[in-house]
Amino acid sequence: MKDNVITGRSLMALGQLPKPVHVGIKKVFIPRRTDMLPFGMDVADAQGSITAEWIDTALSVDESKPSERIILYAHGGVYIGGSRKTHRQVTWRLAKYANARVLSIEYRLAPENKFPLALHDMLSCYMYLIDPPAGSKAVKYRPDQIVFSGDSSGGNLCLVSSLFLRDNNPTIPQPAGLALLSPWLDVTHSSPSFVLNAQYDILPTKTEDKRHMSEDEGQYFVPSHMDLQDPMISPLFSKEDVNATNQLPPILMQVGDAERLRDETIILFQEQYPTSKIRVEVYEDMVHTFHLFALAQPIAQFSLHNIAEFVKQVTNTANGEPFERKIVRVNNADKKKKEDRFEIVDFEPVDQFLHEEKVKAAELLMKDLMK
Repeated sequence: MKDNVITGRSLMALGQLPKPVHVGIKKVFIPRRTDMLPFGMDVADAQGSITAEWIDTALSVDESKPSERIILYAHGGVYIGGSRKTHRQVTWRLAKYANARVLSIEYRLAPENKFPLALHDMLSCYMYLIDPPAGSKAVKYRPDQIVFSGDSSGGNLCLVSSLFLRDNNPTIPQPAGLALLSPWLDVTHSSPSFVLNAQYDILPTKTEDKRHMSEDEGQYFVPSHMDLQDPMISPLFSKEDVNATNQLPPILMQVGDAERLRDETIILFQEQYPTSKIRVEVYEDMVHTFHLFALAQPIAQFSLHNIAEFVKQVTNTANGEPFERKIVRVNNADKKKKEDRFEIVDFEPVDQFLHEEKVKAAELLMKDLMK
C-alpha cells in the first residue's frame, strides 16, 4: 500500500535543482526558544535547533557586517514536505533581486509534528534575528529590516506568525512586511476557485493516509481537537482588527489565475481585510506556486522581481513612498521586448467577480451531483 506522505516528500525532493556557482550558502542551526510557548505547547517540544541556511549572492560574506535587509523564508509543501533545498530556485533569486540575505528555514513537518510546532520554529527564527542568544556571534536586526516570505503552506505559516504577534504577543514588533506566494489560507478549501480551477491546477483535490491521519483529523498538521476554520490553521477566517496595537504589516500576495487557491487570497483582500495595506497580484494562466518554475518561466521571474521591489519598499520607509492597497492582474503582453513583456492592469470589480465565481462553482457542483 502506497504511503502518501513518503510519496509526497519524494516528489517534492525532485525540485532540488543546482544553484548558480556565484551563490553562497551557509548552513546554520538556530536554537528553539523556551521562553515563547504558543498555545500551551510543552517546553519539551521547544528543545533542540532548527536547520536553516543563509543565502547570499556572493560566495564569501563578512558575517560581522549586517545586511541592509533580511528575508525570512518558509518553504511550502503542505506542511508535510519540502525543504530549504527544494526552494533554492526562489530563495537565491530573492536574495539577488532584493539585494538581501535570505534565511531559509526547515520548520518541523507533519504528520510527525503538528500545530503549533511549525509556528514555534518560525517564531524562534524571527527572535534569533531580532534578539539573538546571549554570547552568540549572530547579528541583531531591527524588525523593520525583516520581511517574512513563503509559498503555499509557508505562506500560511508567515501570515499565522504575524497574526500570533498581533493577537497573542503584541510586545514583539511585527516584521516590515509579508510576501506570500500562492499562500494556502483555507485548509477547508471552501473558495470557488478550488472547484473551478481543478482542471488546470497541479493541486490534488484531497490526499490522506489513514496510517498518518485519524478519521477526526482533516489535515496532517492539524491536531484532532482543533477546528479547521481556526484562524491559526486557516488564516482566511481571521479578520481585520483596526483597534489592535500590533497591526499586521504591509502584505504582498501573488497567485496564479489558474490555481485552485486563487480566490482565498482575493476573499481575504476584499472581505476579511477591507482596509488593510494589502497588494494582490493575479498572474495570467499560472498554476499553484508557479514561482518555482522561474528557471523556465519569464513571468515567474517577473513575479520574483516584484517581490524584491516590495521588500525594498517596506524596508526602506525613510524614502516616504506610500504602500498602495490594490489588486491587479499581471498578463502576458505578447511583445518581444523584454522590458514590456508583461502588463499590469486593474482587476475587475472584485465583489462582482467573487459573486460570479460562487455562482459558477455552485452550478458545477450541482452538475456533478446530478451525474
